[in-house]
Amino acid sequence: MRYLLLIVCLLAAFFAFAGGKFHFYLNTGNASGQPQLTARYTGNLDAAWSPNGRRIAFTSYRDGNFEIYAMNANGSGQSRLTRNSVADGSPDWSPSGRRIAFDSERDGNFEIYVMNADGSRQRQLTRNLANEADPAWSPDGKRIAFESNRNGNLEIYVMNADGSHQRRLTRNRADDGKPAWSPDGRGIAFVSERAGNMEIYAMNADGSHQRRLTRNPGNDTYPTWSPNGRRIAFSCARDGNPEIYVMNADGSHQRRLTRNTTEEVPNSWSPNGRRIAFTSNRSGFYQIYVMNA
Repeated sequence: MRYLLLIVCLLAAFFAFAGGKFHFYLNTGNASGQPQLTARYTGNLDAAWSPNGRRIAFTSYRDGNFEIYAMNANGSGQSRLTRNSVADGSPDWSPSGRRIAFDSERDGNFEIYVMNADGSRQRQLTRNLANEADPAWSPDGKRIAFESNRNGNLEIYVMNADGSHQRRLTRNRADDGKPAWSPDGRGIAFVSERAGNMEIYAMNADGSHQRRLTRNPGNDTYPTWSPNGRRIAFSCARDGNPEIYVMNADGSHQRRLTRNTTEEVPNSWSPNGRRIAFTSNRSGFYQIYVMNA
């Protein structure tokens, strides 16, 4: 499900690259005022907080293709972690903060890789002719959930952190993707089109007890759990454009956090649960912001 956003970002980057620059902002108040942290180039997205809250990994198109970078939580100290002629993206930190899982197209199709937090020792975990993407570490660091179309449509799979024992969790004719582990490791939130449009679902970590959390005519996507497991942030287009909402873990008490005419996508909560990093094209280009939760 990440491919559509990548294509949109690529087009935005193409038109902006000659003169436009992307910036990182930190929200010290509400979503209406983001002071600028650093100026970098085009197509910044997929922000992922490190477990200690000090670093943020992200995907950027600043060097002509999508690569993974990391920066301090205040936007300083930006460094490039991957170097390939094709797309690398969707970074997700291991619970120890020592490794980062990501997807890469370096072998002709998207596969899941893992590397040390400094970008060293990159190694491939999945090997299929299909696309494997959007890795998500389990809270105990032993497993990685991901989406794959190896059986014809997107489904959610899980594997050991070394790539072994890969097994399928969802089985539907419609696409299931964007897995997100609950902080206690007992559940996984995900996106499914089984109802005719994209909605947020949840299931037990073994794939059982799949249940629907959102019910809207607009697409609901990009679920991300709060650190205490009580809430889930997500993107919803129920008002005509994707905005960021938050709901209780059972789907109740849904409320809107952002109000713009552009696309807003939540990426991850800060470890203390006080802030949410998100991607927005409110300035005309995709940028990373942080707002209070």
